[in-house]
Amino acid sequence: MAWWSSPTKNIFSKFKGGITKVPFVYSLIKQATTSKQEFYELEVAEVERVILDSQDFIDNNLVLADNKTPDFSYLGAIKARMVYSQQGTAKVEELEWIFPLDSNIKQYPLVHEYVIVANYLGKSYYTQKLNIRNSVNQSVVPGLSEVRSMLRKIDDPNEFEDKIFIEKLGKAYHDYAQRIRQLTPEEGDLSIQGRFGNTIRLSSNIVKGNTEESRKKYKHSPNIKIRAGQMTDLQMFGERALGVMKPLVKHHNLPCKENINFDGSSMWMTTNEDVNLTPAALWDSDIWYGKSLSILGLPVPTWKGKQIILNSGGITFNSKYDKIYGFSGGGMYFNTPRKFVVDAEQRILLNSNRIELGLSAPGAKASGTIAYEQALLGKATVMTLTEVLKALWKHMNMTVEAPQVKEGEPDPLVGSAKNVKKAIEKTIEDLQGGFPAAKRTTLQGYPLDSKCLSDVVFMSPKSVSPDKKKAMDPEVPVVNEGSNLDDLWDNTDWDNIVEIHTKGYEIPDTTQG
Repeated sequence: MAWWSSPTKNIFSKFKGGITKVPFVYSLIKQATTSKQEFYELEVAEVERVILDSQDFIDNNLVLADNKTPDFSYLGAIKARMVYSQQGTAKVEELEWIFPLDSNIKQYPLVHEYVIVANYLGKSYYTQKLNIRNSVNQSVVPGLSEVRSMLRKIDDPNEFEDKIFIEKLGKAYHDYAQRIRQLTPEEGDLSIQGRFGNTIRLSSNIVKGNTEESRKKYKHSPNIKIRAGQMTDLQMFGERALGVMKPLVKHHNLPCKENINFDGSSMWMTTNEDVNLTPAALWDSDIWYGKSLSILGLPVPTWKGKQIILNSGGITFNSKYDKIYGFSGGGMYFNTPRKFVVDAEQRILLNSNRIELGLSAPGAKASGTIAYEQALLGKATVMTLTEVLKALWKHMNMTVEAPQVKEGEPDPLVGSAKNVKKAIEKTIEDLQGGFPAAKRTTLQGYPLDSKCLSDVVFMSPKSVSPDKKKAMDPEVPVVNEGSNLDDLWDNTDWDNIVEIHTKGYEIPDTTQG
C-alpha cells in the first residue's frame, strides 16, 4: 500500500492579522507548493544475510560492549537489497538491518529469496516471502537486485534443473524440492506448510461426488491434520509404497495429501471420516492382530467418526508431577507383537469382576470365556493342605513310635487313621467344592464352590500360538534409521511395478489431479 506524507510545516502560523501585502502572499504560496512530501511504498528486496545463530552475530559484529556476547535484539534481522530503489548500487555491508514485522509469527527467509519491505516510524521491516516458484521448499533466484538486465521474466519455476536456482541455500539447508510437495488443497482449506514436510491443515472431509446422499453425509465433517515428515516411512511398507511414489517422481511438482501410514509422525483429529490406518502389529502377520477379539466374537476395529489418531515411530506420555488418567466409554484394547511391561515401584492394582490370563483352546469359545482355568488362592490352599499334612504327620509319627498293643486293648493307630481319613475328605471338599464329587462345575468340569480356587482370576492351560518359538521371539521389522530415502527415488525400476493389493486394507490415493 503506497501513500504520500502530508507537509508538517504550518505556513499559516505566520499570519499576524491586518492587511497582507502582495509580496508576503506570494512567498506563502511558494512555500506551500514547494513543501517536500515523502513517498512510502512496499518494495521487494533480495535477502543477502540472515541473523540466526551465534556465529552470525559475531561475523556481522552484532555484539555487546564486551565484544563477545551476541546482541540478540538483532535475532531474525536480515540485510536485503531493494530490487528497484537500490538496484545494483548498494554493497551488502552498506545495507541497513531489516527486522521481522510481526514479533510473534516469524518466517525466516533463505539468502537470495525475496521479501516485502516496508518502513514504519523510521524503521524498516520485512513481511512475507515472495512466492516466485510456488514451492514450499525455496524461492531462490540469485541476483535480481544486482543487475538490472536480470529484471526479466523469470524462467519457468517448474523447471527443476534451471541453473539459476542451483546455488548453496544456507549453512545446513538442503533443497528438498524433489521430495517435499505442497498439500493437495480442498475447498475452504487453511493450511500452514513448512519447508521440511511439516504441515498443519484445518479442513473438512469433503468427498467429491454428485449424489445428494454424499453431500448430506459429509456436510459437517471438520478435521485438523498435523504431520511432520512427508512420506518418510515409505520404506517400511515396501512394494506397497511404489504405486504412490511413481506419479510423484514423474511429476516433481505434483501435490500430495497427508498419509497416516507413510508420513513420519501424524496427529489427525476428525469428526466424520474413515481413516485407513494400518496397525503396527499387522506389519508382521495377521496372526497377532485381533486374535483375542476374534475369539470373543468382536469385530476388528475400524477408525471412523469422531476420533484422535496419533501415529509415529514412538509415542511417549510423560507426566512430571501428577497422574496420568485414561478413560473409555467403550473399552480399551492394547496390542503389541513384543513385550508389554508394567513397572510400578509401590504396587500394581487390577480390579475387575473377572481377570483372564492367556487365550483358551478354540473349543472353549462356546463357553463364552477365553481363559477358564481358575487360579489357586494362596492362603486358602495353604490352610487346607496344612491340615491334611498335619494329620498325616501325626499318624505316621504314631505308627513309628507306637508300643506293642496288649490283647483286648484298643489300637491307637485305628483312631489316628480315622482322623486322617476325615482330614483327607475335608481337603477334597475344600478343593473341589464337595465330597465325594463337586456339587457344581463349569462346562469344562471345573468346580464352582472350591475354597481354594479364585472366582476372579482365570488362566489358559497352555499357549494356543501356532508357532510357540515365534510367539516368544516375533520377527517384527525394525525401521533402519540409517537408510537413505533418496535411494528409493533415484534407484527404482518403475517398469517392474505391478498393481499391489493388500489383504483387508486399501491404500489411499495420496494424489489428486
